[in-house]
Amino acid sequence: YCEKFCVFVVSMDRSFLPETPVPSSLSRRIGGGHWDKPYNRGSLMLRAEISTVGDSQEVSSIHSGQSRLTTVGDRLMDSKCKCGAKEQLILCKSRLEHLVGDDRKRRRCAVNRGKLAAAGQAALRILSDDLLAAVTEAEAEMKACAARIIQEELVAGQLRESEIGIVERGCALGALRDKVASLRAIEKASQEKLRRHVDRREAERGSVLEQLHSRLAVCNELRATLTAIKSRLSLMRHRVRSRQDSLEVARSDMEVYRKVLDEVPAIMVDLANGERETLQRREELERRAMALSEEMKEIDTQIASVTNSRAQEVGGRKRCLEREGKELDQLAQRLDAMQEYVGDCQQRRMSGSSRL
Repeated sequence: YCEKFCVFVVSMDRSFLPETPVPSSLSRRIGGGHWDKPYNRGSLMLRAEISTVGDSQEVSSIHSGQSRLTTVGDRLMDSKCKCGAKEQLILCKSRLEHLVGDDRKRRRCAVNRGKLAAAGQAALRILSDDLLAAVTEAEAEMKACAARIIQEELVAGQLRESEIGIVERGCALGALRDKVASLRAIEKASQEKLRRHVDRREAERGSVLEQLHSRLAVCNELRATLTAIKSRLSLMRHRVRSRQDSLEVARSDMEVYRKVLDEVPAIMVDLANGERETLQRREELERRAMALSEEMKEIDTQIASVTNSRAQEVGGRKRCLEREGKELDQLAQRLDAMQEYVGDCQQRRMSGSSRL
């Protein structure tokens, strides 16, 4: 009996038990981690329990209240031999109880680790599903952003076309301004010409009036002379024939003077007509200048309204893009947080597997 229990004690020593691999039910992949270390202690305890089932039954019979003389161990405990088998049996019994308690603790720890692994795997699956949903949502957002970018490029093309149209209208407006400037120059030249013409006509009128006054003075003198001649006609009949030539000359001069006097109202009428035509032309030029200025104001208001509307549209689209960029940043932050959470879960799982 002493030899049998010595062999049992030696077989239960942990240093002489070989390492066994991990069972296939516990060695599956959990989220990218593996059970790299063999499950030595539990398998050792299981093998020790299976190999020593007979001896454990003998030892358990001691604690079950049965008769001490029914087993070999009881007979050995009751024996009075001094070979040391009794002390070895007590030591073996205490070690066996300690190993059974450790085995139960390790089994409970293994069950708890299995539950934690299953819960971690379920959480990892949920996280992977959330991550896939977030990735699909981010891809959809990226596609929507790409579509919005294409639309913004189209709008930018339209804005460039409108800008080209505005530049062309600006060129046309510049041409109109040049035309208005040329018309103003023509107006100034015509006004200067009119002023010169008026001055010349005023000078001519003054000269004609001076001539008229002089001729009127001459007429008055001639009339005075004629009256004097008529008064002296009776006295100067004998001088009539001698002065008939001079009288005819005087009459011809009178005819000329009368023709000049007859032409003076026509000249005055021509001057008045020319002045009216000049005033009408000036008013027409002023009306054209006012119409051109109003057209320029309308063009400026149209350009300002188009520029403001385009600027508002571009500002709205810019704010929309900034808001979408912020949403994408938030999604990226959520993805980073989820990746960090997944990394922490993997690290905890790896640390748990290394501890096992």
